[in-house]
Amino acid sequence: MKKKPIFKKKPLKGIFRSFFFKRLGAFSLIEISIVLMVIGLLAGAVFKGRDLLESARLRSVITDLERYRLNVQLYRDAYGEWPGDDPKATIRFGQTAVNGDGNGLVTGGDIPLAWQHLSLFGQSTQTEDFPTSKMGGKFFIASNFSTLTGTWLLLSGDRTATTGILTPKQAQDLKAKVDQNPPQQGDLRILDGTSQGGKCLLNQTFNLANTTPSCVVAISLN
Repeated sequence: MKKKPIFKKKPLKGIFRSFFFKRLGAFSLIEISIVLMVIGLLAGAVFKGRDLLESARLRSVITDLERYRLNVQLYRDAYGEWPGDDPKATIRFGQTAVNGDGNGLVTGGDIPLAWQHLSLFGQSTQTEDFPTSKMGGKFFIASNFSTLTGTWLLLSGDRTATTGILTPKQAQDLKAKVDQNPPQQGDLRILDGTSQGGKCLLNQTFNLANTTPSCVVAISLN
């Protein structure tokens, strides 16, 4: 007696037919549209949040510049000298202070002394180092610096403005928050780091093709 096979053989043709014509579950066009819309909203929120954060950091730079400028003006009103250049600092604040050279300019060794004098005057907490901003870099006070005439408060990537702290786009946005003058006009000015000529400004306009930090910020103290 012939034994019946336990498993019934299915024709090969039938296997392929059942595989290719099997109904598979899938997202509808409406569901896909909703998912894409949510992804778009999330991406937009991320980019918007990043823009708002950068805008807040730039505004904090402006706030710092104005605050330090006021501190210097108060010092000048009280003593008639620039902090850092003050030749009577030891008389005013005791032997912990170091006198400036009193030539009416903040240059050379006067530059780091500016923060010591402001601190002893009670208008700054900086005694040993230069203050920083939320964008990084260092604030310093200097007279007749680079192309600038007079005494200025500057923010750069270092203590001597060799390198910049802002990209040209960031510098453009910061300048627009203050005034509509060209970069090198007005109380607040933008200039290249001394080792980065042309990277921040090109033909007196912002070099937006460059995306690296190369711009120095300066605000007049006169």
